[in-house]
This record gives sequence, structure tokens and C-alpha cells, in this order.
Amino acid sequence: MTERSQAKPATGSRAAQRLRAIADRVRARTNPTPRSFKTINLALQGGGAHGAFTWGVLDALLEDERLDFEAISGTSAGAMNAVVLADGLMRNGTEGARDRLAVFWRRVSQEGSSTGAAAQIVKSMLGFWHMQGFSPFGVVEQFANFLSSPYRTNPLNINPLRDLIDHLIDFDNVRANDGLKLFISATNVRTGKIKIFSGAEVTSDAVMASACLPYLFRAVEIGEEAYWDGGYTGNPALFPFFEETETADILVVQVNPCAGKSCRNRRKRSRSTPARSPSTRRCCANSGPSISSIG
Repeated sequence: MTERSQAKPATGSRAAQRLRAIADRVRARTNPTPRSFKTINLALQGGGAHGAFTWGVLDALLEDERLDFEAISGTSAGAMNAVVLADGLMRNGTEGARDRLAVFWRRVSQEGSSTGAAAQIVKSMLGFWHMQGFSPFGVVEQFANFLSSPYRTNPLNINPLRDLIDHLIDFDNVRANDGLKLFISATNVRTGKIKIFSGAEVTSDAVMASACLPYLFRAVEIGEEAYWDGGYTGNPALFPFFEETETADILVVQVNPCAGKSCRNRRKRSRSTPARSPSTRRCCANSGPSISSIG
């Protein structure tokens, strides 16, 4: 009798431990431990249809919810992703951003899969964009593009993506997002230098200037200057992060990686370059690599 009376409390104790363990698991699921957040800057390359890859990266980052963005620098398709994301965040937080990005790229796909002159322009604009290296064929191709000037082949300056951006994006929302800085890159036609649009300058004209391929569209005129695609001078520009943000970490979503002999030459040149400037050292002050690359 004594042994049985001592065994019952032991059984009851084990059952209580199991119940407590189950209760702890339930509480952990319903009240998860708050995740730690990290603030970074995003750099989004342009690259035509490769911008859809950037959409997938942004969707994963937004779904994860552990990163906060202080600033985004974007060029061409990267600039489009940047303004769509900023507009969505103002509408409904991360879910709004994910929704607007999905809507935008599905509409782009629909525009490109239709027929007609407008669809052909979208296909040409969102082809797998690349910068020509110096080669005899590249020179011939550029000369051919010059002969087929958009002032002749597209006299009405038709650009379906402008209509799509004007329809989907509320630029008042984008400019009102004080928690997120945007830097949109374009190339000044007259000087050949980079132009960064930010703050009140972020408009549909700025985005279209950043994505203005000179063999497809007329230069976008803003004020007294004309602009072409920002990929010719900064794809994307990183220097605004060093000068106008506090965050030290940069995540580059790279959709135009170098390859082959040109890439090896770049690596050789990078090994022989002098030490980093103070601004770059400041950017790389965190432990581990501070400039990451996806792609």
C-alpha cells in the first residue's frame, strides 16, 4: 500500500510536466518572441525583365519582417521597384508593399504578352538589358541603334509603362513616406553625368528618366535638362547612402553580374586600387561584410 501511494504522486507529477510543456508550446505559438530588427539600405540594379527577380527578393525580405529599410537607391527597373514598394508601404505596411509589387509585375507581364506596337515597346524595354562592351560588333550595333532613332521610329513617344506607373502609383504617397529615403538615378544627356532624384523630386518623370533607353524613347525632359537611363552612370548609385543615411549596411540586389574575361579584369583592378576612402570605411565599419550581393 505504501509503495502504491508513493507511485501515484510520481505519475501525477509527470502528467503535470507534460501539461506544462504543452501549455508552453501553445504560448510560444500564440505569443512568439519578438524578432530583432536590423536597418539596412537597399540598392536595386536595373536590368529590364530581371527586375522581376528583384521583386522576388523584395517579397522574401518583406515576408521575413526582420529588416527595416532606411533608404533605397534604384535605377531603371530598380527605380520602378523602389517607388512601388514605397507606395505599398504607405498604403498598408509590408503587406501593402508585397501586394503592390505583385500587381505591378503581373500587369507588366500582361502588357508584354499582348499584341501591337505598344506591346512590342514593352518587350524591347524589358528585354534582358545589358551594357555593350567595346567590340566591333558592339560599335556596329550602337550605330544601328543611332540610325533607328526613337524620334523617327516612335514619333508619338508611346510608353505603356508610363501609363501603368501613373495608374498604379500614388506619388504623393511616395513623397510623404518620411521613414524611407529614395534615390533615383538618371543620366544627364548634356553632361553625361549622373543625376540623383530624391525627396520632392521623385515623380513619374524621374522614374521614366531612370528607365529611358535612348534607342527606344525620346530623352525625358525635367526642368531645363534631358535625361536617359541611369544604368549608363550608376547601376545603382551607392554614394547617396554614404552622405545622407546613418545606416552602415547596404544590401545590393544584383541582376547584372559581370562574367567572363571582363569580370576577371575588374577583380584584378580592384586588387590594385588604393585603400578605401573615409566614407567607404565608415560604410564598412560593422563586423563582417557590410555590402552584400544577391544574384
